[in-house]
Amino acid sequence: MINPTKSFQPQVRKVMNNSKTLIPSDKIWKHKNMKPNASSIKGLIKLNKPEHTIRPVVNRRGAPAYKLAHLFTQKIKQMAPLPNTYNLQNTRDLIKKPEDIPVLPHFALASLDIINLYSNFPVKETR
Repeated sequence: MINPTKSFQPQVRKVMNNSKTLIPSDKIWKHKNMKPNASSIKGLIKLNKPEHTIRPVVNRRGAPAYKLAHLFTQKIKQMAPLPNTYNLQNTRDLIKKPEDIPVLPHFALASLDIINLYSNFPVKETR
């Protein structure tokens, strides 16, 4: 299999050098990945599931456009801030948000487990 990382990196740098309005010339170096590599994948076994399925985890930090994507995500959030009414940042946010919601006696609290959000790899066959 051919690794496209080395051919993609020059394209990313060319776009960055030509986009003077989005990235100031003196800041381009901050968003270039100097030693890009292909994304890696590893599997985390879900010990809390009876089938012990595997959750794939992909590390993209070394990808050629990772830093550039991070920059654009920040810029989009600044230009078009969207309310994260139903999103949680971390456990503290999970604890704090219900404090701001009025709870009436007829309300019920439910905890939902998303089963098919990630691909399930059969453990026996994978091993």
